[in-house]
Amino acid sequence: MSDRRFLLPAEQEMYEAAGFYEDRSPGLWRDFLAEVERTIESIVNVPHAGPRISGNIRRRILRRFPFGVLYA
Repeated sequence: MSDRRFLLPAEQEMYEAAGFYEDRSPGLWRDFLAEVERTIESIVNVPHAGPRISGNIRRRILRRFPFGVLYA
C-alpha cells in the first residue's frame, strides 16, 4: 500500500484549479479531479515512469489539463 499525502499548498492549488474549471464549465471540476486521481493511480502503479526534475522529485503531466503532479 502506498502512502499518499498532499502538501497543503499542493492540495490548495488542486482545489483552486477545480474551482477555476467549475467557473468555466459546470461539472468540469469533476473531470479535473478524476484526471488527478487517474494520474496518481498511474504514479502508484509505475512510480519511476515520471521524469526526475530535481533530486528525488518526479513529475507526471495530466493528460487533459495543463497541470502536473510532483511527487517523491
